[in-house]
Amino acid sequence: MAAFGKKARAALLVAALLTLVMLGSIAAAQIPRRAPEQRLDQRLTVEELGKAHSSLRQTRDSDTIDIILALHEGANLSAGRPGRSKGLRYANLSGLELASLLTDTAVQWVWPDLQTQAWLDRSVYQIGADALWAFNLTGAGVKIAILDTGIAAEHEMLSGRVVATADFTGSYGYDGHGHGTHVAGIAAGDGQYTGVAPGAQIYSGKVLNDQG
Repeated sequence: MAAFGKKARAALLVAALLTLVMLGSIAAAQIPRRAPEQRLDQRLTVEELGKAHSSLRQTRDSDTIDIILALHEGANLSAGRPGRSKGLRYANLSGLELASLLTDTAVQWVWPDLQTQAWLDRSVYQIGADALWAFNLTGAGVKIAILDTGIAAEHEMLSGRVVATADFTGSYGYDGHGHGTHVAGIAAGDGQYTGVAPGAQIYSGKVLNDQG
């Protein structure tokens, strides 16, 4: 009787499992399937994402996005494809167009064309410079040479610490462009924003003119 009971329970279990499988198949068959062109929120596939910057992963079919793309060496895109600038290509595409572009064998990589900002009060902390300041390591006694467009020595973040200047452009040593002063601020600024080594001395070499 015990053996018969075990067989009966096993048979009932198999029957129950078969019933669940059949019910699941019937339910799945009753779910209406949408045609590919109706899936407006279709995401890029895993294969396509191999070429795409991670921030493009949430691009929907109906979205539009500015992109910059790089081609494989020697490759060309067909007529009507994105515009060109300095060896790269750019375009404003919908999610569907982007997905199609990523299947093109000429395309090596795609980036979003977005505006970004770099803030000194964030970047200096990102490299851990503040951890050194806690040990009074501020660059005091260190000499930093900035070879750029010159430095505006009277800038409030650099005042009193530009100890020498030299002009190699044949014009004048003042920074008429702004880039050299900006770089000096990153290296050793001390004021509203703090550079990496706010205690360092700065030497300015103007090797670029006011056009950079």
